[in-house]
Parts: sequence; structure tokens; C-alpha cells
Amino acid sequence: MRKSTKLIAGLSVVAGLGVALAPLSTFAVVPTRTDNLYINNTEACTINGVALDSSQEASSFTNVENNYDWAYSPGQEHDFTRRTSGTGGSENEGVFQIVCNYTTGYKIVANATNPTDGSHDIEAGTTGDEYWAARIVSKTGNIVPATGITVGTNFAITSANQPVLVNTGSSAADPGDSFSMTYAAKTSESTPAGTYEGSVAYTLVKGAN
Repeated sequence: MRKSTKLIAGLSVVAGLGVALAPLSTFAVVPTRTDNLYINNTEACTINGVALDSSQEASSFTNVENNYDWAYSPGQEHDFTRRTSGTGGSENEGVFQIVCNYTTGYKIVANATNPTDGSHDIEAGTTGDEYWAARIVSKTGNIVPATGITVGTNFAITSANQPVLVNTGSSAADPGDSFSMTYAAKTSESTPAGTYEGSVAYTLVKGAN
């Protein structure tokens, strides 16, 4: 009787294990929860650290002023000298720093007023006896010169909203895109003596095209 009792007890243990294992096969397929994340990243653009309103289609380089001086004898081309102090002068504002995430890119356009003394204008150009010209000194990031313009070569600003530099997508990673400009002029013996004043206004326009 003792042997049979032990056998029955052993079977009851095996049966007990079978009951314990059964639920594992029931949950072979584990339910899955998925969290979907949606990010709506708004458009943003800053110029020299000044943020533009997202609704703006274009913005001039506000709070950025550079004064350039030229005082040479007639007959040869000379570069302007940018002021780094005093009225219209800053050590930092010679470089335009741009950070934009526009997927359609952006372009920098220029509108120029020829230097004049009130009665005589010095026209934009790159050759001849009398002219003034613009030049891209340097650029970094994803911005490139517009068609017909190369870094380090004089070009004339002769039309309204003339493209100077273009970026077909977002700016490069921090610190973004940048560019700097300079100017050159030449006068002739027949250019009237006097003080001539002109300007070039740069504007960032949303969209590369």
C-alpha cells in the first residue's frame, strides 16, 4: 500500500505541474501597444541673431548697417573700406549670418541706389572709366552665388530685386549660412569732384526660385 500511495502522490505532482504550465501557451501572442508621434515643426529664420516672424515672406537685414568709404584719385579701381567703429561701423556686422529651415530654400536679393552727388550719378558696372561694383568676399554653408556671380569677382547690381546668393534648401547646421560683401569703384578725370552717396539694400526672400 505504501508503494501505490507514493505513486499516486507522484502523479498528482505531475498533474499539478501541467496545470501550472497551461496558461503560458494561452499568451503566446502578446498584445502590442504602439504610440505614434507627430511633430509639426514650424518655419523659422534668423538673420544675425534676429528672428523673423514666420508669416514674413521677405525681410531686409534690419539692425544691420555697414558704411563703406572710398577716397582715391581718378584713374584706377580701388576697393571701399568698411567702417568697423563709429557711425555705421561694427566689427561683427560685416558678415551676414543666416539660419533658416525653409524647405523651399531662400534667396538674397539686392536693390541698389547708384552713388550720386545730386547732379551726377556713378553707374553700376565692372569696366570703363567710371563705375562702382559689388563683390562677394566669402560664403559658408549651403548658400551659393546666384547665376552669373562668382565669389571674389566684381559684378554690377543693375536691376530691382537682383538675386545675389541662393540656398535651395535649409541652412547648414549651426552656425548656419553666412556671406560677406565688399565694393569697388573707379572714377575718371572727368568725374566731377564731390561727395557721392549710394546704398545697397539686401533682402531675404523665402523660396529659392
